[in-house]
Amino acid sequence: TAVNTSVLKKSMDTNEVLMNELIKGMESASGASALQTSSSSGLDIYA
Repeated sequence: TAVNTSVLKKSMDTNEVLMNELIKGMESASGASALQTSSSSGLDIYA
């Protein structure tokens, strides 16, 4: 059980890092339309 919990925690940490990178990428994207498109796609994927 301890191993499974550790793996799950590591997976969650990795997903959080990826999401943070995605958010930073969208924030730095040039053009409001590009940001809006990326944001909408992200919401569809994670909803």
